[in-house]
Order: sequence, then C-alpha cells, then structure tokens
Amino acid sequence: MADVRPGPNESKPYVAIGPSKDLSITVHKNTFDSLFIAFTILIGVSLFIIVGLIVFFAYERAKLPPPPPPLKSNPNNPTLHANVGAAVSATAPLRKRASLPEDGSAFRTEQECYSVSNTTWIEDHCECKAPFFGPTCVQEKHDPKYFAVGTPETINATILQEKFAIGKSFTSHSTQETCSFQCNQNPKCVGFLYNPQKDSGICTLLTGDVIVPSGLSIPYSYDQESTLYMQSSNNLHFEDRIFLGGFKGAIPPRFWLVKEQNQYIQLVPYEIAALKFVPTFTKIYGFLTGIYCRHAFTADDIDILLERGDTSECYIHRPDHNINLPPDWQYHNQQLYVVYV
Repeated sequence: MADVRPGPNESKPYVAIGPSKDLSITVHKNTFDSLFIAFTILIGVSLFIIVGLIVFFAYERAKLPPPPPPLKSNPNNPTLHANVGAAVSATAPLRKRASLPEDGSAFRTEQECYSVSNTTWIEDHCECKAPFFGPTCVQEKHDPKYFAVGTPETINATILQEKFAIGKSFTSHSTQETCSFQCNQNPKCVGFLYNPQKDSGICTLLTGDVIVPSGLSIPYSYDQESTLYMQSSNNLHFEDRIFLGGFKGAIPPRFWLVKEQNQYIQLVPYEIAALKFVPTFTKIYGFLTGIYCRHAFTADDIDILLERGDTSECYIHRPDHNINLPPDWQYHNQQLYVVYV
C-alpha cells in the first residue's frame, strides 16, 4: 500500500495523531480543527453545567426551612395546654388561657354555698375562699413554677422525702408549710405528689425520672385536682411510647394525651405511620430503634431494613442518639414512613 503521508519538504494539510510515528493516525487538518473545537466546546459546556449544579444544590441546602405553621388547639379539651390552677399567690387570679366556669358558680343559693367548706356567700353569689377555686371550690391553687400533670394510677419514681404539709402551695398561715415550698427548698426535687383527701396531707417529694409503666397513662381534667405536680416534663417518661415533633415546641405539654396534631405524632413500638413532617425532636424512653424511609414498607421488611442500615432512601435512628435525618429530606414534599422497634 502506498504511503500517502506528505514528505518533509511538502505542505502538510494533514495532522498525525499518536504517541509515535508508527502508532499514529493521519487526519485532515480541517477535520482535526473541527473536532478539537467541538471537543473544547463540549468540555466547557459540561464544566458549566457541573458548576451550576453544585451552586444550585449548595444554595438549596443552605436555605433555612420554612417556619412551622402554628399549632392547633385540641378541640376536645381546650385547657389541655394551659396550666389551670397556677397562681402567684392565694388571692391572685388564675393563670388560665381558656374559658372555664366561674368560681363558686355551681351554688345558686346561700344554703347551697355553705353546704361545703371553702366557700362564702357575698351579696348575691357564692365565692371560694383563698386559695380554692372552681365551680364547687374544691380545687386548690398552686405555685406556677409547677405543672399540674394529672392523676396517675401508678408511677415509678424515687422518693426524696415524705413530709406533712398543710397545703399544696398557699395557706392562711405560712407558705413554708406547703408542699411546693418544701420542694423548692431541695435542689434535687423535680416535683411532688399531693392528695390531701387520700394521704392526710402527706407531701411526697420526688427526684430523678418519673416513669409511667407500659400500657398506663396519666389522666387529666381541668375540673379535677391533679395529684402529680412537676417543674418540667423533661423528667416525665412513658415506657413503650414514642413522641415525635417537627420541632421541640410542637410537643404539647400533656403530650401523652395527644395522639396526633400539626407537626406532632405519638406512636407505640411496631406501629408503622406515614408522616407529613420531618422530625427533628424526639422524646423516647428505653432502647428503641427507629426506621425512617421515603418509601412505604411493611412489618415483614423491618429486619431487612435494619440489616441494610442507612441508605439514600432510609435512615436508622439508633438508641441514645439524637435524630439526624438527611437535611435534603426537609425540602422534598413527600411522606416519610416510620416505625420504632
């Protein structure tokens, strides 16, 4: 075959491409120029697209999530989120945020008013004597430092001390003889049990965690006296219950009585739920492991998902670890599926 390559003294309209003379190919220079320009443009466009995508995703991840919508009140109990009975003194008005019956309103006549203690008839209506309140004047005001939790049947707690108390927080004598005062004096005290009708005025000071056994709850009603009072719900735990919030403030004060509301849900082990929010706050007692996925799954899939671990579609929330779902999940308007086991 004849050698078509030009001689050394001839014009060279061809270009040899290759590492050596023997391992090269010869193409027309115009073709080479066209290919080189096209290749350069392709590389430039690719780099521009890559940089653009990097900037776009960096901007999306850097954006703050939108503010959560306001919480909806529970229509079944408008006082659920209010610390009914809290007052700064025996004669001070209650710190209540809901419309409640007027004090002493259950008694329409003077005879009815004096049929019970803690009442007095003034002009044409019955009033409660301080520090009592409520339509029948049997409820007792308490120090606003404490939260009226409810009336538990059974709790597991460490008793700090048992002392006699004249009143819950206020008396006509000295506040130093009250239950809340004695708790205030002890830095280890997180709350107290006080039921004068049952325990003859014995105040039980509590320390550490207050744990409600599995299957039990703490009933609450605004028109009944609570027996458990705590400074915070941080020390209050429920076995085999999982409380999830889109943010910390989404957890209602008496969270154990609310199944689901905006940005909040309560679960039990092995209950699979679809979430319309991305949890950033959890309240869990015990060694439970959570599985969060962006796709639906069944109970038969749980072992496989746990064995597979974290993926782009699923996240494993391990015991004693703060929840840390992938940040980009905040910006995908889709349901999450969750279960704790």
